[in-house]
Amino acid sequence: MMNKILIGLLILFLLSTSLSCAKIKMKMESKRFFKQGKEYQETGQTEKAKRKYLKSLFMNPSNKKTVMALRDIPVTTYTGKSSDEPPELIKVERHVVKSGDTLWKIARRWYKNGELYPLIVEYNLIDDPGNIGVGDILKIPIYANLVRCEIIYRRCINEFKKSRYIKSSDCFINLWKDNNISYLNNNMEECLDIRKSSHYNAGISLYREGNYKKAIYYLTILERLDPGYKDISSYIERCNDCIKAEAILKTGIGGFETKDYVAANKDFGEAKRLCSELKNVDKWIDKVKREYSILFEKARNYYEREEYDQAEDILKDMINHAPVLPSNGTKEVAALLEKTEEINRHKKRGLDSENQKRYEEAFDEYSKILNINNNSQWAGDRQKRLIEEYLLGIAKRKLDEEMKICESHKLVQKMLSVDAKEEVLRKINILKQKIEAITMNPCP
Repeated sequence: MMNKILIGLLILFLLSTSLSCAKIKMKMESKRFFKQGKEYQETGQTEKAKRKYLKSLFMNPSNKKTVMALRDIPVTTYTGKSSDEPPELIKVERHVVKSGDTLWKIARRWYKNGELYPLIVEYNLIDDPGNIGVGDILKIPIYANLVRCEIIYRRCINEFKKSRYIKSSDCFINLWKDNNISYLNNNMEECLDIRKSSHYNAGISLYREGNYKKAIYYLTILERLDPGYKDISSYIERCNDCIKAEAILKTGIGGFETKDYVAANKDFGEAKRLCSELKNVDKWIDKVKREYSILFEKARNYYEREEYDQAEDILKDMINHAPVLPSNGTKEVAALLEKTEEINRHKKRGLDSENQKRYEEAFDEYSKILNINNNSQWAGDRQKRLIEEYLLGIAKRKLDEEMKICESHKLVQKMLSVDAKEEVLRKINILKQKIEAITMNPCP
C-alpha cells in the first residue's frame, strides 16, 4: 500500500515538473518571438512584427511587453501574405457560396469582420477575389484569437441581456484590452451601443450604491467613447463631488470622535451640500443634533444657575457655527441667547456702576435682570446688599439734608419692591412715613 502511494506521488511530481518545464519553454519561445518582432518593428516591417508579437502572445498570453508593443502598432488586419502561418489556426470550416455572397460578407459572417477576407483569399489561393461563383466551396480557416474574441463577445452580450451591467462592462473592457486583431474596432456598428449602455448602466448603478470611485471609472471610459452620451458629464461631476464629500465626511467623523462637534457639524453640512445622497451623512448629522441638544440643555442649566458667561459662549457657538440646530429649534436657541446677552450687559453695567459708586443706577440694572429672569437670586441678593449698605442711607440723606423729598420717595418705593430683611423693611417704612408726614403728595 505504501509503495503505491509513493509511486503516485512520484508520478504527480514528474507531471508537475514536466508542466513547469513546458511553461518555461513556452515563455522562452514567447521571448524569442517578441525579440524578433521588436527587430522587425525597428526596421519598419510592422506586419511581420505584428505576426511575431501574436506568436509571442500565443505562447505566453500574460506577456505585458508584447501587449504594449502590439498597441504601438497601427490597427491593421492580418492578410495571410506570409510563409509564416499564424499559430492561432485551430480548425478549418467549410462554406458553400450562395447567391449574393461576397468575400467581405463571408468574412463578416465567420469572423465578424469583413476586413479579414484576405485570410480566406490566401488560404483558398483565390486569384480573383471579386469573382467567386455560386456553389463554390471555400475553406474558412478559424484562428484561436478570433474564436476567443467571439466567445468573450457573446458572453458580454449575455451579461448585458441579464442586466448584469458591471459584468458586461468589465467583459467589454477586458475584450478591448486583450484584443490583438481589433475585434471591437471592426465590429463597431454591432457592439458600440451595447458597450456604451453597459458602461453607462454600470456607472449609474454603482453611483446609486454609493461606490463613486468605481462608478467614475466606468463613466470615464464611456466619456472617452462618446463625450455627449446622455447625461454622462453631470454624473461624472456628481461623482467627483461625492468623492470630495466622502473625504470631508471622514474629516468630520474624526472631529466628532474628538468631541469637536462644531467643526464636525460644519464638515457634515458641507458633505451634505456637495452630495445630498451620500450614505451615512444624515446619520452623523443626527448624532450632532443629539450632541447639540445636550449642549442646549447644558446652556439652559448654566442659565438657570446664573452662569451667564458660559451659557452665552455655548449658545453663540450653536448659532454662529452650526448649520444644523437641535430639535429645540433655532428660535428657542436664539431667544435664550438674546436673554443671556441682555442679562450679561445689565450685569456688567451694574457692577461698573457699583465700582463708580452710582448705587441707584446699579440697583436699576439689577431690576432689569429680574425683569428678564425673575428667578435671579444673584440680582436679588445684589439689590438687598445695596439697600442695606448704601441706598437706605442715600434716601435719608436726600430727605434730611438735601430736602429732595420726591427723589427720596422714589427710592423708597424701589426699595419696598425688594423682599429685604424684616429689620431693613421696618427702616424703609419708617422713612416712608416720615416723607408722608411732610407732604401728602410728595411726587407727581
